[in-house]
Amino acid sequence: PLENPDHLSANPRRTVFSRAIAACDLEWSNALLKAILQGERYNDDKCNKGNKVSCDCHDHNGNLLWCEELPIACARIDSLRCHGYQKQAIRLAVAVSCNVRREFLRDHSKYQQLSAQGYCGCPTCPGRPRSVPAGSGSHWPLYCKRSSCGCPPFVRNGDSNPVGHPLNPLCIILDTLLQISTGRERHNSGSSMCSLSPNSDRSSPRYLHINPPEINSDDSYLTLAIETTLYLMSSVYVMPAELYSQDRVCRGYDTILNKLQQIPLDPRFLDTIKHVAGILLNAGPCSVLGLNIHREVIPLHGFAAFLFSTLLPHCEELAFNVALRAMRLPILEPIVSGMFDHGSGMVQLDDVDPLGGARGMFPRWFTMGHIETMQAELASTMLMSAAPRSNASHLAATLDSIKRHVHGATHVFRLAQDALRLAHAPDGSRHTGLLHIALELGKHVLQNTLTSGNWKRREMVRWLVGCAVEAGLGAIVSLMHGWTMLFTAAEASAMVASAVMQPSALIQLNLPQNQNEELCNCAMTLALQCATRDPTNCALCALSLCEKDAVAFETAYQIVVEAANRQMNSAQIFNVARYMEHRGYPLRAYRLAMLALQHLVIASNQVSHPAVSDILWSAMLALNLGKDELGGLVSILVRNVHCAPVLSDILRQCMMGPPATVPPIGTANSGEKQRRNGGHFLAPDRSPLLQLLEATINAYVNTAHVRLSQISPRHYLEFADFLFKARESFMLAPEGQVRFNQLLDNVHSAYKGKKKFMFIERTIRLPDILIITDIE
Repeated sequence: PLENPDHLSANPRRTVFSRAIAACDLEWSNALLKAILQGERYNDDKCNKGNKVSCDCHDHNGNLLWCEELPIACARIDSLRCHGYQKQAIRLAVAVSCNVRREFLRDHSKYQQLSAQGYCGCPTCPGRPRSVPAGSGSHWPLYCKRSSCGCPPFVRNGDSNPVGHPLNPLCIILDTLLQISTGRERHNSGSSMCSLSPNSDRSSPRYLHINPPEINSDDSYLTLAIETTLYLMSSVYVMPAELYSQDRVCRGYDTILNKLQQIPLDPRFLDTIKHVAGILLNAGPCSVLGLNIHREVIPLHGFAAFLFSTLLPHCEELAFNVALRAMRLPILEPIVSGMFDHGSGMVQLDDVDPLGGARGMFPRWFTMGHIETMQAELASTMLMSAAPRSNASHLAATLDSIKRHVHGATHVFRLAQDALRLAHAPDGSRHTGLLHIALELGKHVLQNTLTSGNWKRREMVRWLVGCAVEAGLGAIVSLMHGWTMLFTAAEASAMVASAVMQPSALIQLNLPQNQNEELCNCAMTLALQCATRDPTNCALCALSLCEKDAVAFETAYQIVVEAANRQMNSAQIFNVARYMEHRGYPLRAYRLAMLALQHLVIASNQVSHPAVSDILWSAMLALNLGKDELGGLVSILVRNVHCAPVLSDILRQCMMGPPATVPPIGTANSGEKQRRNGGHFLAPDRSPLLQLLEATINAYVNTAHVRLSQISPRHYLEFADFLFKARESFMLAPEGQVRFNQLLDNVHSAYKGKKKFMFIERTIRLPDILIITDIE
């Protein structure tokens, strides 16, 4: 509209009454129309006399043609049928069908001529030759460039699509010609739109090839109906913008296909489909099955599936050519600025989109889910058909088409599952070609969802590993060597390497001993690589997988130690340390626990810190190893733990000493130091617990002052309980009673005058006096 100032005057705004108003101007007095309805023959001069529609009156066979807007012409046909003019309706339907065929074949011929001359790319283009890169293999760009020839892309508006049109023109033509092919036109004096269909009766009608007396060819009503339907369905139309219009178009195509599927196949029917399919493949941008179609054209996967299933038993090569060409979904295909792929090479284009929009932008298709489902069903049908024939070229072409044109990860994964299921024959044999396709599609979907993610990804990873196990040793090794392109480090270690080393997988592979060892070594190498890349999520899995190999296990342990200083948090290090202690490596577990404690700080108010249980476990581990290890642990605890109750719990656990237990039998490293102090009580006033006791008392004093600075009357009882617990720790020191009384004196002086608090303070002092009296 911005480029054409006369756009509004040339295209007036239409309303819901526009078609009804235009219908009032329809005339039936046209000489050509009368000649068609009466079955008479006239020359071109007589036909064009008074004819407002400028067109040729005859095709190359001399048949009369009616050139009018297709919905209006079909509305005439339906009007004649409804008013009982069956013969006239059939004659007009034949004339319209011949005109549809003539128009399509004329566009096809124009395309062939321009293509041979190297002209720009649409059948109506009067353009001039343009330069094409050498070796491109094609002279036809995706769009016809305005800068070259000034013509728009060869694509029709979605509103003019005969499928899904409010007047339903294609259904009218098909029903009219199918009705005469059953010989029942005499028994139907009137018919509404689309009321007569092959499945309208309980039993399917029997179709006959009746040659129309008004045309000079070998066509029958049935073949003419099929040919016209195929031409109209395969014409290029842009998807309409509205939700209702898109849904109506999809339903219209499904309705027409259901009608065609009800027609029994005979030699003439098959010859017609072969002839039309060959034309559609070579029609360029005039056909949905041609090359260089518009990006927003309506894809016809269901239509291609019908042609594929019909042609496959009789012409396998043509059937696969049709299906492979129809697999495209241009609206989802990536467009690189300045380049486009026409199937046999890259052709340079301008950066300007002739549609006036930015490249990479596409409208909203509300029926995209249905379209992608139909595309996946077509691909599945191709796989099912290619498997029994064992045609390697067709299988390879199908695989390449799926990887290139199917963009939904869920649909690709379902196709991979279908291929694996089809690979297992009922007799127990396996189809290696389909097994390879299943494996490749599984790799493809994992590669595409590696960064974007998918809610079924875990299932995809497990399935691919199982598929590789069925494919054999080579597939598994290839999977593990190229894991960086398919899996995350966590997936590769936890779901790939672990699954490969499972006894069930090794039994299923049934490999010799040397190959089993090679496979296990490859899995351990994979685990180590994952631990190096992501030690946070893969360290524990790598240790568990490498525990049977001393060298690999030591390597994994060193990776964890290095990562503990840089990447891993204290909780993750404690998990690895517990595993090491469980597997019989207490010294290594102790070193990891020390590393975890170095990164851990517990404040004075974090009584319920999640790492408290890990600290208590570390203290018990140090007790099992000896006083030197306990002393090293205490020095770190005094520096990093400032919570008095936590220090008090650690102190009491260390005073009780470790339980007297027998070392585990058959541990992985019998040379490591085992539990040595079982059953001995450790004094708190001696090293190494003296430092811990002093830290506990100081923590209680500091915490008491902090809590007193912000205490309120409702917290008096809670603070009294805190002092009762503090007294228990103070009493473990040689002069603990004196130090505790000093703490109470400080509390008394700081809060003197508060009667309720003084009463609580006296109740705390009274048990202290009684305890001192009992001791004396």
